[in-house]
Amino acid sequence: AQGLETAPTEEGLFLAALVAAWRAEPHGVMLVLDDAQRLGDGGPVPEFLTRLVRHLPPGCTVVLASREPLNLPISRYEAQGQACRLVPRDLAFTPEEILSWWRTLQPGEDLTTQQLEHLARRTEGWAAGLQLFFQVAARSGFSSVGEDLERLAGAGTGWFDFFAEEVLADQDQTTRDFLLRTALFPRLDPDLCDRLPGIRDSRAQLADLAARNLFTFSVGDARQEWRYHHLFREFLLTALAERTPAGELEGWRHRAGGILAAAGYRVDALSVLAEARDPAPALALVEKGADRLLESGRFHDLSRALEKLGPRALNSRGAALYLQGHVCSLHGRWEKAEESWRAALRRRPGPARRVELQSLLAQLHMRSGRFRKCLDICRRSLRSAEGLTRRSEARLLGWRGVSHCALGNLQRGEADLLAAMRLSRQVRDRRDEGRLLFLLAANVHHIQGRCQ
Repeated sequence: AQGLETAPTEEGLFLAALVAAWRAEPHGVMLVLDDAQRLGDGGPVPEFLTRLVRHLPPGCTVVLASREPLNLPISRYEAQGQACRLVPRDLAFTPEEILSWWRTLQPGEDLTTQQLEHLARRTEGWAAGLQLFFQVAARSGFSSVGEDLERLAGAGTGWFDFFAEEVLADQDQTTRDFLLRTALFPRLDPDLCDRLPGIRDSRAQLADLAARNLFTFSVGDARQEWRYHHLFREFLLTALAERTPAGELEGWRHRAGGILAAAGYRVDALSVLAEARDPAPALALVEKGADRLLESGRFHDLSRALEKLGPRALNSRGAALYLQGHVCSLHGRWEKAEESWRAALRRRPGPARRVELQSLLAQLHMRSGRFRKCLDICRRSLRSAEGLTRRSEARLLGWRGVSHCALGNLQRGEADLLAAMRLSRQVRDRRDEGRLLFLLAANVHHIQGRCQ
């Protein structure tokens, strides 16, 4: 980690190892992160990426694809010609490119210069918007492009929904029902779609929609799943809500959420159930499997689902507060995480959950530099035998050991860290044992100069 960290951290050592591995690659490495808007503006991942870019070896590239502007400090690299941003206008189709695309769909029949410019201006050159327009134009065999352009001009800012409605209206009733009902699923697994009432032959229907370019895309390989374009799915969900009586819509949401949960897609199930007026099914899902929801790693989707549930529903369940605290902590919103975990403690959880919440608060205080508060929580938690396992005891001793070291008491810190390592070894938690060994090296041996 020399040159990367003045005081090594776990992230710093990982960064050093990653940079060293990339530097050894003779042809360089390209890292591509799609949906980077899910990283948020704060938290450990954007911070790690910023540091990775700072130490990126020659010949290596990092590409971030995001639907929203990213707040990363790369201005210096842009000025040096080492980084660039591609914004929508850079990716927009020009009139010439629109014409080239048009000719693949309608050989021998060109659009006029005025029509091309109008189409580029109204769609802003956006590929999905152009595809939507061409889909509508194909209905009439491309013979009434002028009329379609007039309708595009009259649609105002809602032109996507305007033309999406026409695309939907052009389908037969079976296809319309299929689109509206399966839009409840964030992912389109044909086997799951077939479990919805009135839906059958989903694999063939999805393959047909994709072949017809109806904003349906194949994802994955062996499972053959599909997804709708995110704007088209939003339109379909709005249309479903407008065309379905409230009680019936709740039934569809509960069915879809239950199907997803039973198949193990808990985060997707929570996202669907969180839209329902009755929060009970969503809260029950959180109560049964908060830890499994966290294990998914889909923290952005979890955050959005919890926001949909709202504060009143979240404050009614300790498990929901526990989950919200984790999501906030992972996004760097430590004050909100502390507030959530303290609220969960006030709901008098069981002994094991109480000790875990205390351990999380201790870790939070340690990470934010409030070492004496960390020591106080660890001291009180370790005194209580109820709910304390060897694994939770090891973690509390670890946080206490790091805090002692930070306050200058290396001897007590080393004793706590060694005791924590012994406990982790007893329960055969190799991951925690390795983490504690690193903390011992970084907070004791490195400070004392015992680098060998």
